[in-house]
Amino acid sequence: MNREDSSTPTPTGDAGSAGASDWSPGRPEDGARSPGGSSSDELSWEQVETYTALTPIQQAIIKRIDSVLQTDRDSVVITNACARSSPIVYVTRAWEQMCGYSLCEAAGKNPRLTQGENTSKDTCRGMSLALSERRACKVRLVNYRGVERIPFWNCISMSPITCRGNLLLHIAHLQDYTYRLDRLVTITPLQFCKAGEQFQQTLQLGPRSRGLSRPCQIVWDEGGEQEGGDFASGPSMPKVKKLSFTSLELEPEFLMDRLRDECEQLEIPFQFTEMMSGGAECMRLEINALQTSIGVHAIMHVVPEEAEGVFRVVFTRLRGDVFRFHALYQTFRQRLQDLGVEQPAQAAGGLPRAKLPRAAPTADRFVEITGADGSTSSSGASSSGSMPLAPMPLAPMPLAPMPRAAMDEDDPAPAAS
Repeated sequence: MNREDSSTPTPTGDAGSAGASDWSPGRPEDGARSPGGSSSDELSWEQVETYTALTPIQQAIIKRIDSVLQTDRDSVVITNACARSSPIVYVTRAWEQMCGYSLCEAAGKNPRLTQGENTSKDTCRGMSLALSERRACKVRLVNYRGVERIPFWNCISMSPITCRGNLLLHIAHLQDYTYRLDRLVTITPLQFCKAGEQFQQTLQLGPRSRGLSRPCQIVWDEGGEQEGGDFASGPSMPKVKKLSFTSLELEPEFLMDRLRDECEQLEIPFQFTEMMSGGAECMRLEINALQTSIGVHAIMHVVPEEAEGVFRVVFTRLRGDVFRFHALYQTFRQRLQDLGVEQPAQAAGGLPRAKLPRAAPTADRFVEITGADGSTSSSGASSSGSMPLAPMPLAPMPLAPMPRAAMDEDDPAPAAS
């Protein structure tokens, strides 16, 4: 269930959803000061009034979550779902740095304080609707940092937290994707909200909880003594032996954006599809260039690995010369070496500024498809599908080893010349 054109839901009025719809677009909150705050702002989250006003169960949940986070690295914000306007009650130091507000500046305000001129209203309405329905969701949108209003690309995993069927809190895990998305040359990144069934798995919040960085249904036992901490049932993707880039700790939507961008730059015709496979997202990009100098019909899949939040890009040859297929793989391997490199740390005052879309993002590049089994997917086609192809070099330069990537050979490798 992908939400891009949803209307803003009407609050139901019950305590469990009073603030669920208040992530919708609106005027950014007033009264914020410059990032970092002053010495009077140096309070711990347990001393902030919005936290002390919470119920004992809500406080216990936040304490448990704080104990499993790396607060200097994990950018996390928690809001009170029982209060109108869903005010912020907890943020990590990483969130303060990313969003440009101190805890004292953000506490009591709605998370929309980071929205601005180029934030997609449709995406925000989709997010609001998902939360009002108590659905976890994955979101990508343009946000703005601090009072300087510096735009950045934000990838968000949002999850409801319930206890005995009552909605108590919302938690959001944020990632700054500005550095990654600004590398795209021909593709304009889309803002989107996804709330499909693949994000509705249950996570029992226990002493060793993992998986808080992905959207899920978080359940808390009032006693808080359970030993759980993993998803009740996670998708398992079959292992395949193909040419591949492995161990990529990146969002699959970004990986597909990069593959499409490289195809556009190389003027390779392609079609791409998003689908469900074994309860997990699977993204497929098909290249049919048999009648060109490339001489290959191949498929690239972006699929999850066993480790949480780790993906691989798998190359499969359908038809065409094996030497040309390996040359195609080597070309992509050379152009995508940066995928295995960690995003460089940003020095204070040197945070990146997002290149904003030239026009409001739309969803016309995606078409919803219903499969024979009732599953839905989204697909789109490159505008270069009817363009003449420039000759593609089939003898790429020797490559240095690619960090965090591996090649498992399905086809025999071409003999060295």
